[in-house]
Amino acid sequence: ELEDRQKVLKALSNQMATERQDERMQIAGYLHDDIAQVLFRLGLQAEMARKRLVQGDVDAVIRDLDGIAGSKSQANDMVRALIRDLHRSPIGRTGLAEALRSFAHDEGTKFGTNVVAEHLVEVSLPPPIQLLIYQISREAVRNALKHAEAERIEISLRETDDGVQLKIADDG
Repeated sequence: ELEDRQKVLKALSNQMATERQDERMQIAGYLHDDIAQVLFRLGLQAEMARKRLVQGDVDAVIRDLDGIAGSKSQANDMVRALIRDLHRSPIGRTGLAEALRSFAHDEGTKFGTNVVAEHLVEVSLPPPIQLLIYQISREAVRNALKHAEAERIEISLRETDDGVQLKIADDG
């Protein structure tokens, strides 16, 4: 039994490492695809403003400066959104059970499928383990939505004598 638990913990640890790497790749993609593009545009706008200033076209420089201000504001908003997303945990202050209920509702609405979170109890586990349970649930539900052609997916979470039991069941 101890050996089985160690295997589960190792698998969970590997899953968490994979999730962290995936998040890093998403962040890198966002920085490259979105924020870097706005910063590149800022550079071009500043260069155009400089050329027009040398040419003495004050009205064009004013328009360029307005564009620079807009691009700067857009970049600022994008960075703030990224920071907000990085600080946000799906578990939040409401707990794992409520996060799973909310996820089930959102996925059911998004995909037009009956995703039900029933028999959920709040479990007393460290936050990283709760997050991992949430991520495993999310992956299992999305796999069922994508591959099982399920009309109903059920999520349940309960405490057992030796830990917790997460169950994802579908009719597909």
